[in-house]
Amino acid sequence: MSELQSGDIVLALFPFSSQKGSKVRPCLILAQCEVPEDYVIAYLSSSDFAASLSTSIIISHTKESEDTTGLKVTSYLRVDKLYTLHHSVIVGKIGMLPSPLENQVKAALKKLFKL
Repeated sequence: MSELQSGDIVLALFPFSSQKGSKVRPCLILAQCEVPEDYVIAYLSSSDFAASLSTSIIISHTKESEDTTGLKVTSYLRVDKLYTLHHSVIVGKIGMLPSPLENQVKAALKKLFKL
C-alpha cells in the first residue's frame, strides 16, 4: 500500500471501544505518526446517534461526493472516536475528505480537546 496522508478516507479494521472485537469500516486519516507504519485515524459512521453528537461532521452523500470520498451513504466523522492503527489493518484507500471540510475537522478537534 502506498503511503497514506492526512485527509485520506480508508477502510480499516477498527476496534470496538470495549476492545471485544473489531469491524472493517471507513475511517479518516488525521496524521501519520512518527513511527511511519502508524496512523491516527477518526471513525466514520452513518448512524443516527453519530448525527446527534456536537463534534460529528456530516459528509453528505451525492454522486459527486461519492466519487471523491468513496462513501456510499451520508456519513458522520466522529472526531471523538480516535485510534492509532498500524498500516497492516488498513485495507486500502477509498477516497479523500473534500477540502471544504478540513476546517470543520480542525474546529471539531479544537472543541473536543478544548484547545
